[in-house]
Amino acid sequence: MTKMAILVSARTLSKYQHLYRSGRCLCTSHSNDPKDTIGPPIKAWKYVINKLNRLVEASERKLETNLPKVYKAYNTVKCVRFIILDTRTYFSVATNMWTGRELHTFSRRELEIYQEMPRDLVKVVLLLLAWAIPVVGNGFLIIGYWFPRVFFTHHLWNESQKQQFGCHKLAHRINHYHQVLQAMDHKAYKHTEGETRDALMAILDKLEHSDHPSPEELLSLKHLFESSPFSLEYLSTHYCRLLSKANGLSLRRSSLSQDALIALHIDRAMMKEGIVNLSDSDMCTACLKRGLNPYGLTRDDRMQFLLSWTSITQKLDETGVSLLLHSPALLTYNATSNIQLMKGKRYKWRRIAPI
Repeated sequence: MTKMAILVSARTLSKYQHLYRSGRCLCTSHSNDPKDTIGPPIKAWKYVINKLNRLVEASERKLETNLPKVYKAYNTVKCVRFIILDTRTYFSVATNMWTGRELHTFSRRELEIYQEMPRDLVKVVLLLLAWAIPVVGNGFLIIGYWFPRVFFTHHLWNESQKQQFGCHKLAHRINHYHQVLQAMDHKAYKHTEGETRDALMAILDKLEHSDHPSPEELLSLKHLFESSPFSLEYLSTHYCRLLSKANGLSLRRSSLSQDALIALHIDRAMMKEGIVNLSDSDMCTACLKRGLNPYGLTRDDRMQFLLSWTSITQKLDETGVSLLLHSPALLTYNATSNIQLMKGKRYKWRRIAPI
């Protein structure tokens, strides 16, 4: 075997050792493309999803057979119809994903439903069962009227409630931004040196003095988030939980990487479909999910933020999802609209003394 063949074989082996380290297969077309498939869930979760799917279908059939008038009203109420459509979309997308369909073939909305719907499934099932029993259903609706954030899905919220509850969730996330920056500061001093440390400190200095780093500055340090010290596999469980809380994602470390991967594909789908084509409501929702309070901003301001965000994420693949998870804190910590949302309350992290 020639030296060239040995070198190629060694590189190929190294590549596949890296790709299969997480136990999943990787499908990409070029270096900046994120992983394009996800593995099937554990059997227990797949069993639950299948059961819920059958429960939803059986509830609809029972309602249609026993209470056709109620079913007709239920099927024509716009918000309830959206719940059913989203539930069906979730089951369809989940089934297709688990059988190997590539993520880039889904639309932005399909990926968002896949990511969000599991949190709403319990509420959806309760709502379907309640609708099937008129008296109980009325009582459930009355309770839900008083506590819509707890008992209703976002489909049943009015525009004012969507804004209120979206800001409530974002405020909870913002409370963790300073902890992420403090953990980043500590890790930078401990595991970097020379020009790399200086560049990281320059970014943190900007944030400390009410400014933000540019996308170009963050991308220049992308390699630090693809391996040591800031890749997810090099972060402690505590650090990963801080990132989860700052992004409003699952606290389970195993789920965090997959959630971030899907978020990457949502960004790519949003760019492919055109950020300019987003409705005002969808644009506000997109900003909220990425850590920015959009209320009080113009449409141009919101669009500029999303363009800055996607200028970073389009350069990432699955090895760099840690940078995506850090981005809400790095890009919105000093945002005026976020400060207004927190009513001027600011969290300052304790900087590590220079060595």
